[in-house]
Amino acid sequence: MPKFFWLEVEDEEEEAPDNTEPVEEENEPEISLHAITGLQSTKTMQLCALVNEQPLLSLVDSGSTHNFISFNAAQKLQLPVQPRPAASVSVANGEKLRSYGISKAVLFSIEGHPFEAEFLIIPLVGFDMVLGITWMQALGPILWDFTALTMSFEMAGQKYTFQGNKTEIPSHLRVLQQQQPSAMNLKNLLEDYDEVFQEPKGLPPLRRCDHKISLKDSSDVVVVSPYRYPHLQKDEIEKQCK
Repeated sequence: MPKFFWLEVEDEEEEAPDNTEPVEEENEPEISLHAITGLQSTKTMQLCALVNEQPLLSLVDSGSTHNFISFNAAQKLQLPVQPRPAASVSVANGEKLRSYGISKAVLFSIEGHPFEAEFLIIPLVGFDMVLGITWMQALGPILWDFTALTMSFEMAGQKYTFQGNKTEIPSHLRVLQQQQPSAMNLKNLLEDYDEVFQEPKGLPPLRRCDHKISLKDSSDVVVVSPYRYPHLQKDEIEKQCK
């Protein structure tokens, strides 16, 4: 037999029109993987910036949306720090990086030309500052020459040309190059320590103090999930294990 149901529905009140304008959320700052790892090469534009008469190695990076300064440099220069709503910065590989705040109206100079910009304070390795798109946008059209490592632009009718720093040879290689060939000959060095460079055959010989892991009696092997680590470390771990 057919069944009937009685449903009571409350009338929805009409919502008053919202005349407030929507507030745009600030895009989350992004920094390139090259800038965060601090890898220096001869193809990157590196400039020496002066902040409070202190030289800072700066990377000009079009892959970073904002300007960044290292936490250590900001502390050393005693820059005023203000909190910001978003406390993280996105890295190009998808990771999140902690931001310690923002330092506004930072005065700095490059090759004697003054500039003013705001910087997000984050932990950096290899560079003291990263000059991103927000700084480059203020310069207008830029002419790049990565062979000569120069950047040219025009501001207020005045032309500027900055010369990038040449990446220095690591100190241990520089010492070897400065030695006389007769005193530091690679061939003689390899011959003198030939046993060190031979491929290992079997286990290493017994030593006076061998490494060992003592286990309790009747204890099982610990089986747990590996710790979470960034993708960059994952590649390096797999490389070393291989």
